Amino acid sequence: MRYLLYTILFFGCIQDGCAQQEVLYTQYMFNALALNPGYAGNKEFNVNMTYRHQWTQLQGAPKTMLFTVEKGIHEKNLGLGFHITKDAIGLQKNISPFLSIAYRIPVSERTVLSSGIAIGFSQYQLDGTGFVASSNADPILQAKLSSTILMDGKFGFYLSNDDFYVGLSAANLFNNNVNYTGDKRNIIVPQKRHFFLMSGVVLPISDKIKLYPSLLIRENFNQPTNADINAFILIDEKIWIGGSYRTSFKLISKNYLQSDLTQRAAASASAQIYPIKGMRLGYSYDFSIGGLNSYFGGTHEISIGYALMPLLTSLRISSPRYF
Repeated sequence: MRYLLYTILFFGCIQDGCAQQEVLYTQYMFNALALNPGYAGNKEFNVNMTYRHQWTQLQGAPKTMLFTVEKGIHEKNLGLGFHITKDAIGLQKNISPFLSIAYRIPVSERTVLSSGIAIGFSQYQLDGTGFVASSNADPILQAKLSSTILMDGKFGFYLSNDDFYVGLSAANLFNNNVNYTGDKRNIIVPQKRHFFLMSGVVLPISDKIKLYPSLLIRENFNQPTNADINAFILIDEKIWIGGSYRTSFKLISKNYLQSDLTQRAAASASAQIYPIKGMRLGYSYDFSIGGLNSYFGGTHEISIGYALMPLLTSLRISSPRYF
């Protein structure tokens, strides 16, 4: 039964390239480097680590780790970034390191427009030893560990100041086809180009309370458009409390999709705290809406962010970076 679930998970993710292939995060609004290379340098000098365990009751379900580091070089109007993702689902794993560089242009006293590019590669692995054939060995499903490495890129724009941001980015620029064994008869997974539109704003409610609504729209033209609608409250510059609603909708006509696709939704509850100056700790719990949660279980995501700049320089930041 375990191997059957692995197989279902794997083929469910690659069928016709219609599934969401880019890694999903809930707390992206506090660190968007993995989604948009134009974000590089937005937080002076910052490191972030994220761990996500999705559908905890399902064996072989997705597990993701993300590490990012970024630094702004203000005298040259540049932002530099690095992020590496390790993602595993069933018998499939991939590791993807990327280097980012962004050129940051001041468009007003407080607002900066950045354009960035990220170049890296992805190592895709398929552990064929986990497949169990019901009859004779299938030449397509070879009982060995297969691996391939492909170059890839991302591109993005990011407009922001201390109170708001809007960004547009694209991932999987090379539209790679992942061939795990080099044999054209074997499993080939097309990597579809993904687009992200994000926006958020921090609104003061009182001296000690701020409201932070944000939006993320995902599009790859091979599935219904996905959207995250988020809202957080910041209390006394120390605690964020909020949640998200994730759903899909018809943004543009896609007649090639099934007309009877079931629209599923999910929600999450999140909290972020600043235990010491410069450090952020975050936790979110995602759950499906519509009864699937009892079968798959919820999703846990933990993130840690730390601003290194106060330790390395006497630079004073006039206001905190909320996102």
